[in-house]
Amino acid sequence: MLNQWLEEEKFPAMDAMYLVAISQCWVFGIYEILRTWRQLATEVVEHAEACGALGNDPEIASKIIALREKRSAKLSRPDTTEALHDKMYVDHLRRAESDPEWVQSIREAKEGLKPRKLEALRITLANQEVPGAGKGSKAYMPAYTRGNQTTGSMMWLIEFKDGTSEFIDRQALADELGGLN
Repeated sequence: MLNQWLEEEKFPAMDAMYLVAISQCWVFGIYEILRTWRQLATEVVEHAEACGALGNDPEIASKIIALREKRSAKLSRPDTTEALHDKMYVDHLRRAESDPEWVQSIREAKEGLKPRKLEALRITLANQEVPGAGKGSKAYMPAYTRGNQTTGSMMWLIEFKDGTSEFIDRQALADELGGLN
């Protein structure tokens, strides 16, 4: 598509529709993956902190088991796939109870994961609002996707509540997120 664009000196809008749709789906999908991971990381760290707060209580083992069961009780589902997910969740809680270095690595990864551009883009595309400006703040042409003439990647203009704006390129965003460890 980039070659066609450069040869014709005109953006191939009709040919790009599929790429535009897939790019927006990619934004929504990667946002949800990261949001879900941050939620799990928060629960693991909170569980570890709650277990640590028990201190030298003589009944610590039974209290830790009770904490774990309380967190996992809301997960009980009959489906085999879901049961596997529940087991993985409980395994994470168990590891958090006994591996403070692992919990610290989760904490640090979570603190380092601040995909603000991705969040701003998702808010603009999904809600058609200016990120951080509250309900009713309509973004200017929120779903209007442009092509980057250098890379051929899709990009969007995002407005911020302070009145500034920035082009966010899907490829640059993927490269930035790919640098996360």
